[in-house]
Amino acid sequence: HSRIQPREVTDGEQCSCGCIFRILPPETRYGDFNYALSKTVKYPIIAQERNIQGKVWVSYIVGVDGNVSSVVLLRSAAAVLDKEAMRAIGSMTFARPAYCPEHKCNVALRFVAPVNFVLQ
Repeated sequence: HSRIQPREVTDGEQCSCGCIFRILPPETRYGDFNYALSKTVKYPIIAQERNIQGKVWVSYIVGVDGNVSSVVLLRSAAAVLDKEAMRAIGSMTFARPAYCPEHKCNVALRFVAPVNFVLQ
């Protein structure tokens, strides 16, 4: 049984299947997104010294190539934490982009993620 190769969605083209709940989510090289994020985030030294903590909400798009783009700050915690959250999310890559099994194509999807900064 032959394997069907996914086709990439070109710029401006959307997967029109209406099957958003059946789309396979993207995967990082670590598998779990939260684990990958914890490996990418570096708690800023100045924030540690000043006991700055908080939750930053970031929106981003995982493209058909697995790269992250359009990183947008949605909710701020502190400028130094915001900058690190956006850097960490923006530097992530996904080993497998989101995939529509119905149309056999990779699709770009927008996500929203909280990035928690907690001192222990």
